Amino acid sequence: MTKRQALICTQSDLTTDYRVHKMAQTLRSVGYEVSFLSRSHPDRAKNTCTDTHIMRLLTWRGPLFYAEFNIRIFLYLLFHRRYDLIVAIDLDTIAGCAMGKKLRGGKLFFDSHEYFPGLPELVGRPLISKVWTKIQDIFVHSADVCATVCQGIADIFKQKYDVDFLVVRNAPLADREVDTPLANVEANRPFTLLYQGAVNIGRGVEETIRAMKQLPDCRLLIVGSGDIVSQCKQLSEELRVTDRVIFCGRRPFAELAKYMSQADLGLVLSADTCINQHFVLPNRIFDFVHATLPILANRLPEMSRIVEGENVGLCIDSISPDEIVSAVGQIRSDISRIGVWKQNMLRLRNVLTWENETAQLIERIKALQ
Repeated sequence: MTKRQALICTQSDLTTDYRVHKMAQTLRSVGYEVSFLSRSHPDRAKNTCTDTHIMRLLTWRGPLFYAEFNIRIFLYLLFHRRYDLIVAIDLDTIAGCAMGKKLRGGKLFFDSHEYFPGLPELVGRPLISKVWTKIQDIFVHSADVCATVCQGIADIFKQKYDVDFLVVRNAPLADREVDTPLANVEANRPFTLLYQGAVNIGRGVEETIRAMKQLPDCRLLIVGSGDIVSQCKQLSEELRVTDRVIFCGRRPFAELAKYMSQADLGLVLSADTCINQHFVLPNRIFDFVHATLPILANRLPEMSRIVEGENVGLCIDSISPDEIVSAVGQIRSDISRIGVWKQNMLRLRNVLTWENETAQLIERIKALQ
């Protein structure tokens, strides 16, 4: 019997986007043969998966890029095989996917990793935000199944469109490797803070670098790349902390355990500047839990629900450098509390798993077949 075919359309980096690969694994578990459709980028590692089609576009960013990308998705769906399930990862792929579904059939699954019109990059750019909102208005009802990353964003979609979005938080797979041999851990290393993820505005990276000026016996690992990497490197030079602020670059998700094993505190800081940031729930929270790495976050609804609610770290009210410095000092001076956090994380490892998060989604996907 021929397997049902699924195509995951995304413009994210397939070498680092762990959620996309977990979603593919979930679809395979219910009988789909999964392929990926993405785009090339000069800053990304070459993807060697044989089930991936990488499109070379004429543009890399801006309105023309998004228009070209969706037209190319549509043409790919129009002239290639028919897919039983088309997966639109985020709003920036939904137009091409929805039009492809309309002409070729199949079902559409919209996996919204964020509330796109509310991205921090769109703060102060109301016209562009309105364009994305209009795209959302037109195409969100085309989806047969919808999912998102937290309850807060699901509630926004429900209120705005009366569409039920399943909440699939970005927890790791239950059997994901999180430990590395102790021999890899540096002896007598300084107290180490870890930031991993996109190095973009509003993620607390600049504030943490400023805090390092007041934390002379600490170091900061920054694992990731993004729009403000150059600014952050320049800031660390201006503050003369380049010996303690280490930029590790973008790394494949399979390598992240190595960096978490070298850290004492995982940072999950976010400026509360827009809807998307207010309800942010980064996957690194779950990564840190599975690595039993204590967490420093700020008190936003979705993050504090885990960090404070499950008692696995400390939440602060703002991401100012002074408050970061104070929090690091509190954490370092209370060894017993760190032990409690780690014990709670060991318990949560079996609860906060991708398999548990996708149980309802699997039932919905099966109902489409």
